[in-house]
Amino acid sequence: MALDHSRAATGIALADIQLGQARALTVLRESKEEARLDHLFKLIQEWEPVFIVMGLPLDIDGHEQAQSKRVRKFAAKIEARFGLPLFFHDERWTTAAAEADLRAQGANARTLTERADAEAAREIMQGFLDATSQPHHTP
Repeated sequence: MALDHSRAATGIALADIQLGQARALTVLRESKEEARLDHLFKLIQEWEPVFIVMGLPLDIDGHEQAQSKRVRKFAAKIEARFGLPLFFHDERWTTAAAEADLRAQGANARTLTERADAEAAREIMQGFLDATSQPHHTP
């Protein structure tokens, strides 16, 4: 399971590890973090992921920023609450790539707003899968 987390929403994606393919699932929009964690708990119970990949927001030079700290705090809560292995993956350009994919599929502005975070989570998971399938890297 991959997460693209921000203050406004958390995009969720799933992957078939055997096939090496990710797919967008949903977007959690609860304004309170605890409510979002409760919703995430239900998804984890339903989908039974074996690990979580969190998109880590970095600046253009690859350095962490203020949002990186917020994501790391949220990730610590996820690890403590769910006990699943958690990995971080660079999320630079994932939103732009997700929006470009949606536009190429003919998405309108409303669809972009509704699905971009889940598609960004898909981009994060696909990037993680692609990187970890290389012989020199293991999660």
